[in-house]
Amino acid sequence: MPKAFCDIRLIASDMDGTLLTDEHRITPLAKAAIARIWERGTHFCLCSGRVPASMRPYVEEIGTETPYIAGNGTSIIDAKTHKAIWSHMLSAQLARAVLALSEEMGVYAHTYTNDDFIYPYECAEAENYKASCGLSGKCAGALSKSIDFDVPKVIFICEPKKALEVRDRVLERFSGNVECVLSQPNFAEIIPKGASKGAALKRLCDMMNIPMRTVMAFGDGQNDVSMLRACGISVAPDDAQSYAKDTADFICPRHGDDGVAKFITSHILRGESE
Repeated sequence: MPKAFCDIRLIASDMDGTLLTDEHRITPLAKAAIARIWERGTHFCLCSGRVPASMRPYVEEIGTETPYIAGNGTSIIDAKTHKAIWSHMLSAQLARAVLALSEEMGVYAHTYTNDDFIYPYECAEAENYKASCGLSGKCAGALSKSIDFDVPKVIFICEPKKALEVRDRVLERFSGNVECVLSQPNFAEIIPKGASKGAALKRLCDMMNIPMRTVMAFGDGQNDVSMLRACGISVAPDDAQSYAKDTADFICPRHGDDGVAKFITSHILRGESE
């Protein structure tokens, strides 16, 4: 086994499109690989665009004690208490302005409370999001007029071509105050300036005294690029977006074929006793 793989002390993985199946599940093979990683003393960190409430069931399912990264790097969460160790939020004022742009453009957008998401009107986008994230959601009317608290992010959901337009409009209007990443082709996510999965992963590793060269990361989207660039070894599934595949050091099997588990098993656990 190459020395770089032997030296890995932490593995960070995106969830949707990377670790999870199309049915948003963690397979038995993936859970077994994560358990073996823990047994050898390597940390496993979930790192997602999802908010903490949507990640918590998966953290508890795999039994990891490593803090997890939520909201595309807007918070680091303690895996035992599920409380924030660190966070970087959009101000209420900025969130209202971004949501006003969604209304101006006629594009669906929602944001989040501490434990749920809030959306402006009943529609297919809201219903589909409920099904995928495991949250119940709350319809709250015109969000640009009601948000009076800081939020982790605002997400626009629309056709991929429109999502690119949203990204351009957001960055033009709010340049210097926000980042806009495409977690999926039809998801344009607005987060605070300076926030990213890569920055949060670096912060977490500093807290844990783990050098970034000893970190392996898996990701499939534009929002994963910062994380893939920051770590020692980066991996993207074969069905990942081009942003991630062009950045990654290695390509693993597609997310629906247990790509993360198979890569960990063949490159980290290879030769170790079953």
